Amino acid sequence: NFRKYFNMESETYLLVLSAIVVIVVIHWVNRIGFKFNRSPKLTNVPPQSHFDNLIEEHRTSVIAVPLHRKTNYTTNISRELLDEKPPAVCPGYHDATYQFVETEDQLKDLCRSIVSIGDDIGVDVENSMGSYRGFVALIQISTLSENYIIDAIKLKGAIKKFLRPLFLDPNICKVLHGAHSDILWLQRDYDMVLINYFDTQIFAQLFYHKAVSLHVLWKEFCNYDMSKEIKNQFQRSNWAKRPLTENQLNYAMMDSHFLLYLRDTLVRKSVEQEIAPKAMNKAFNEMSKISLRVYEPERFNMAAALAQYSKMVVKFDPDIEELKKVRYIQLCKFRDEIAKSLDHHIEDVCTTSSLFNVATHLPKTSSDIVELFSSCQTTLPVLFQGNNLTKSLRILHNTTQTAVISTQIRELELKRREELGQAKQTERQMKKQERKQKYVEKCSTKLAVYENCRMYAPDGELLCRCDRNKIQWYLSKGIAELTSKDPPAIKLLFEPNGREGRDLTDRANQCVICGKTENFLKYHVVPARFRDHFPKKYKSHRSHDVVLLCFHCHEEAYKKSSLLKKQLAKEFEVPMMQSEWRSIVDRLRNVQKLTANLSRHTSHMSEESIAEMERALVEKLEVVIAENHYVSKLVSECDTTTCNGELLDKLSTIDFKAF
Repeated sequence: NFRKYFNMESETYLLVLSAIVVIVVIHWVNRIGFKFNRSPKLTNVPPQSHFDNLIEEHRTSVIAVPLHRKTNYTTNISRELLDEKPPAVCPGYHDATYQFVETEDQLKDLCRSIVSIGDDIGVDVENSMGSYRGFVALIQISTLSENYIIDAIKLKGAIKKFLRPLFLDPNICKVLHGAHSDILWLQRDYDMVLINYFDTQIFAQLFYHKAVSLHVLWKEFCNYDMSKEIKNQFQRSNWAKRPLTENQLNYAMMDSHFLLYLRDTLVRKSVEQEIAPKAMNKAFNEMSKISLRVYEPERFNMAAALAQYSKMVVKFDPDIEELKKVRYIQLCKFRDEIAKSLDHHIEDVCTTSSLFNVATHLPKTSSDIVELFSSCQTTLPVLFQGNNLTKSLRILHNTTQTAVISTQIRELELKRREELGQAKQTERQMKKQERKQKYVEKCSTKLAVYENCRMYAPDGELLCRCDRNKIQWYLSKGIAELTSKDPPAIKLLFEPNGREGRDLTDRANQCVICGKTENFLKYHVVPARFRDHFPKKYKSHRSHDVVLLCFHCHEEAYKKSSLLKKQLAKEFEVPMMQSEWRSIVDRLRNVQKLTANLSRHTSHMSEESIAEMERALVEKLEVVIAENHYVSKLVSECDTTTCNGELLDKLSTIDFKAF
């Protein structure tokens, strides 16, 4: 009837009918989750393009401004912004309470209250590893006055409906600690991204130069301590099991309880310590990159497996280490396939330590594997049961893929070493910047260097500029009278000795090169070791030789002056360093001492002692002549191969002031 109604030919009818049947079958397959490899269907994951579109929609709104919501950039953290908000008070932990949210109405009221008040929130996520991908079991939210623990398993549908708009609100800052995984978990289960997010772990690296745990920040800023063993115990606990224990809930509450206070404290500390804007911008850029990360379905990660292997290896065996590593990677890949097909977590299929044990012992038969686990008093993992045991043995002793995997391992290790080298270089640069900052704080002038107070002669002629201490000295002695308070000025009550060669110009308290008006260092244009040889008239006014430079200009000036010192040392054959100069003088004094002994005490010495002293004098004199232009010129006309009277007379006339 269908063919007659549409007046179709038999071939066309069969083609249309076949297409309809294929569409129905595909729809049915997708509906029941049947796959041709007969593995169970996993949790639905939104398509990649959906995440990209969602993030692109809010890309311009992704900011990480902690204390000033109207600012559109992450670089405008300054003391003025901090002054708008008083310092945060550390919340107590002895009387801290929480509200367990397990109904849709409770969640709705929670989100409405936060959005209406506009408070920033601290957020943490507890992920359960009861499946291959895992799932969010709890979401903790803390305001300045309340703590909430949301049952994410019971309210999975309601969370996406009510909590997602809260996390997308750019007017509310979401504060997390180490949110690399939390952000991806929220995307995976609820299709959520974080707009205006702040990471205390990333920001704390400005002070610690490494990733620090929340436990370290608790101990330093919140006076709250939790042992590492207890923290690890609760981190690995079963968050999917209901009901949760009181200890689990208290631990979950503390993970978000201090986050807002830590955010405010770290930001204030960065301003007080004057952290470089470049380092601060880098931290905020890292937060923005993390907030824009896109969840990708889990797949086997060879680099992560290699990192685990490196941590577990204690002693290396050069002969079979490469083979052990290859077998370990192959077993990890096989474990990942089994876990994915069963929708189990990889540690439930086989623990990493057990996998490492098998890969390092390389058992040859199934009985060897059973015996290996029996000796460790552990049950046989799923990876080595039934058909999986046969496949595991085949992997352990199959050499066909060894060369390929070895090449992949070497490439990954080379890439990892390069990344570690770059990370260490960045850490060294940050430590160098910190040392510079401490040096500036310690050595830079804290007060104005030039106060430009005026000193006048009795007839009213300006004599010089000076500081307040000198004015106070003249006034306390009663030899001057105060003529002005602002700016301070005095008139002498006696006639000064001389009025020539005076510098009467005002001096500004700023860098003479770039004009910066803070963090000065005094710089001597002529080095002290050169200035000592100047005529007295050039050494009488030392202040004329000192200028103010900022730290950066001081560094550049020092580099260029060092080059000039090297040129002068090479041109005039003088040592560069003061220590070298002193060692030359010491050797020359030793030569002169031997000369005096030979001149005065030869009548009381034996011929052997005289010959020995002459030989020592000649040897030491050769060294001094080779390194000192003044001495070589002094004895140029003498025979320096033997101790003669002319040579001794010349050496006795050495003037050490010439040095």
